[in-house]
Amino acid sequence: MINVPKLLFVKSVILFQTLLMTACSPDSVPGDVVTEISEVYTSITHFHPSFYSKQKKNDVNSIGFTFAFRASDPQGIEDIYSLNAVNESKDEYYSILGSGGYTLSFSYQEEKDVFMRSAYNPNSLHRMDFDKWKIYAVDERGNQSNRAFEFLLSAGDTVLNETFVYSDIYDESTDDGVRGLEVMTVEDSGLSFTSDSNTECSDITFNISFTATDIRVESYELGFFGQSEADLEAQEEIAIVSEDSVSIEATPITVGEVTNLTLPCTEIKFIDDKSVSDIEGMVIKLVDEPIEYSLVENELWHSFIGVSEYTQLASD
Repeated sequence: MINVPKLLFVKSVILFQTLLMTACSPDSVPGDVVTEISEVYTSITHFHPSFYSKQKKNDVNSIGFTFAFRASDPQGIEDIYSLNAVNESKDEYYSILGSGGYTLSFSYQEEKDVFMRSAYNPNSLHRMDFDKWKIYAVDERGNQSNRAFEFLLSAGDTVLNETFVYSDIYDESTDDGVRGLEVMTVEDSGLSFTSDSNTECSDITFNISFTATDIRVESYELGFFGQSEADLEAQEEIAIVSEDSVSIEATPITVGEVTNLTLPCTEIKFIDDKSVSDIEGMVIKLVDEPIEYSLVENELWHSFIGVSEYTQLASD
């Protein structure tokens, strides 16, 4: 399953440096074994504006990004005081643990022993800069460590002369930039989402059609939306279908040609107590060629993701 960035606000590095200073204490011992940070995996997601507008979010960003890594501390995971991803070129940081009151439950996937955080820059909603990035760790005794990392291009390619990723609605110069992975629309991509008239999940079939044109696209996943319990005027993602589902694997994308997916309801993974009767619309999440994901056995990682326009469910 891919991870789609959610809302996270950016702070000044001046504040981040203050947090580092206050984390230090007289108990800090020179030569202490510090928190070790693994290889950092990154992904960049290009959104159609409807993805967040349907959720009634204040900021409708079209570019988001994700960090994933393992942090090991000789005193145990509870000994880590804070973790932050820092863009040292742009004076901004993103809290992963500790700073801003973020607890382990906020970003730590205990079953995988992985920290994962999705974010966006509210001061730059439609672009993301590669720049110089580091993960900073501070333990409970004030010992500090860090690891530099780089965002990758699609299929895990290394950044060369490119300096940023931009979305379809970015309206400034795109020189030295890279467009995010394709975001399909109803008008340009022929998005269609219908179902038969059956009412039981075991009998329902969904029909989904679209045409992807980005040569970087390798596969796709689905996200289904329904009414939000927190805000009756908003929608939220209530179910998913992963790229390794039987039907998606049997219906691969041929770039430039129509993809017609017939999806049994039984392949949909519902979130919490949601059911097929709650589905009102969907988005298609295009993904690039995956790279090996060493943090979790038998999982792959996508560097570029493109989330389509929201498409309303219709009856056949």
